Amino acid sequence: MNLSDFLPDIYLEATGCPEAVALNALRHTLRDFCERTHVWQETLDPIAPLEGFPEYDMDTPPDSEVARILSATYAGRPVPLTTAREMDFHATDWRNVSGGNVSVIIPSASSIRVYPVPVADDEDTIIILAALRPTHSATTCGDVLDGWREGIAAGTLARLKKIPNKPWSDREAVPVYERDFGNAIADALSMTLRGNTVKSLRVETRSFG
Repeated sequence: MNLSDFLPDIYLEATGCPEAVALNALRHTLRDFCERTHVWQETLDPIAPLEGFPEYDMDTPPDSEVARILSATYAGRPVPLTTAREMDFHATDWRNVSGGNVSVIIPSASSIRVYPVPVADDEDTIIILAALRPTHSATTCGDVLDGWREGIAAGTLARLKKIPNKPWSDREAVPVYERDFGNAIADALSMTLRGNTVKSLRVETRSFG
């Protein structure tokens, strides 16, 4: 959906706010909402390991980026997620190890690294289930967020009302909007947990930037 679809609900309580200012506050609110609820989830395009290549970009839908990897599979089986620091703790030369099936995935902001390094092109693929968030310059977001329009508008208004000396400023109203936004986050997180993702959210996962 277009971010501009949220604006009518925001302008009801922020008359005179320039569109660029409203959209900037909305993007920050959407990112916060997505990071805290994991409600926007996508299965990313399959990644086929290639000989000699340990690193692979994660392709996300337009205007989105990975907030957290929820799970990963290789050849249909779960693959654990870890960090480069944890790998260094066990073996400092792990980056040079090659051969064998993918056994560990090390995420970064927009890519993954597989261990060990593939020694041949692989017909099996890596499947990533990721929680997404809008980019800082997004003009669209996942349609699932339309279901939380009222709460997201409240979070955006909490940000806008804090701006001093504007026609729409109202710091006394901020706690009310923050409460409504917090309630929306709690409801969305509860829905995510009920959506058969409890296991993914309990295992060790990686968040980015």
